[in-house]
Amino acid sequence: SYARRGRFFVSADVAIKDEGNGNIGAAAYAYLAEPVSEMYISLYLDRYDESLKKWKQVDYADFEYTAEEYPDGIDDPIINVTFTNQARGYYYRIRGGFTASDGEKVEGFGPRTDGIWIE
Repeated sequence: SYARRGRFFVSADVAIKDEGNGNIGAAAYAYLAEPVSEMYISLYLDRYDESLKKWKQVDYADFEYTAEEYPDGIDDPIINVTFTNQARGYYYRIRGGFTASDGEKVEGFGPRTDGIWIE
């Protein structure tokens, strides 16, 4: 899934990959028009519950970027993470939560992937 617009964000995207043996790879990419002073990115792993006909969150990972760590500003962060030991035989997707701020204005995005079957 791909989201675009905004003052800070040119675009934001998330990706999902079957890494085998119940391991699911997730990636997040933020492309910024200008450096920001704070950025928060959360990746949520959802599994499709066939009995309820809905997606349920089963894991997550949070990432924080601050001006203290990046005094020249944060631009275009890329994240790769693996969610390990997930149950096989289900559909999974990644939802991303992106928040950027320059200390005054705040902007957010919430892209998500389509579901993929994990064997």
